[in-house]
Amino acid sequence: MQQFMCIGRVGSDVRFYDNGSVPFASVSIADNQYYKDKDTGERKQITTWIPVVGYRSKAEFMRDYIKKGSLLCVSGTWKNTSYEKDGETRYQTVLRLDKVQFCDSKAQEQGADEDGFIPVNPNEPFGMDFSMPSYIPGLDE
Repeated sequence: MQQFMCIGRVGSDVRFYDNGSVPFASVSIADNQYYKDKDTGERKQITTWIPVVGYRSKAEFMRDYIKKGSLLCVSGTWKNTSYEKDGETRYQTVLRLDKVQFCDSKAQEQGADEDGFIPVNPNEPFGMDFSMPSYIPGLDE
């Protein structure tokens, strides 16, 4: 079984579609990787945009809770899709959403670093109390 997981920021607001039979939503997540330039010694960044798609209740969850700039941990499986545009068949590989975890709901006000990670307090072994829900879409299906 294949499984993919990444942490990244949402690049735009969720696009939600309801074609009358199966609602779906899509968004892109920025997966950043860093390296040191051999010539200058500068820290460089490479951004890969991961297209994420959710169906049914997952699409509704995405529409209601995910906003541009949110730091998320998403996991799912890769799916090849095709669609028609201007009479031409186009192909795309997308991440079909299985699980999502919000990583920065209260992060900035609780002393998180710039990546949104909150230091663990030993008196709170399960982390901070996030105002946004952690949700595993599909459990209600």
